[in-house]
Amino acid sequence: MEKFVPKYRNGAWSAGGVLYVYVCPRAGVDDELLELAQRCRSAISEYPIDPQYPDAPADPGWLHLTVEMIADTPTAAISDEEKRKLVSELTQELSGLPGFGTEVGPPIGNVAGCVLDVWPEDKVRELGSRVWTAVVRARGEDAIQHSGGRPHMSIGYYMPRRTPTRPSASCAASVPATHLCTSARFTSSTSPHRRAASRRP
Repeated sequence: MEKFVPKYRNGAWSAGGVLYVYVCPRAGVDDELLELAQRCRSAISEYPIDPQYPDAPADPGWLHLTVEMIADTPTAAISDEEKRKLVSELTQELSGLPGFGTEVGPPIGNVAGCVLDVWPEDKVRELGSRVWTAVVRARGEDAIQHSGGRPHMSIGYYMPRRTPTRPSASCAASVPATHLCTSARFTSSTSPHRRAASRRP
């Protein structure tokens, strides 16, 4: 297992962060997912993995599915007007997209920590395609720098020195402008055969 080191434009992480488009689970809507996440939290407690959420069943913390990263410039260099334009384009592009369900699980260990598989991929990829269109309209093709790979939700990242889980309330207060969130419903799955069925050829 290797320490998770975030990258920005194939280089060191940018000070001040960058903008993302996230799908965020919600208490009262995605309770099966949050319950699965809590069970996973217990399972990884013996390992040097920093969970993305607190030990509180109704608090999703930083759990999210990354749809896109705005990679042409750091957040600090994006004006409020540019952010409003980006939000407007995302709102316009996503307004006609009907809500959809997706299953999350089982947990999968990887070199940087532990993730939950997200499937089926078709609706998630349609969402990603629409977000890509909106971002390009707002900022140009240079804003898209990489493919996010298979849809997944990170449970936690490997950290040689464990740090306390960040409380979600303080996170939301400290970085409100750096995360543009849209919502999709989740249901959790822990059936390994479902993971195999969703593999690409």
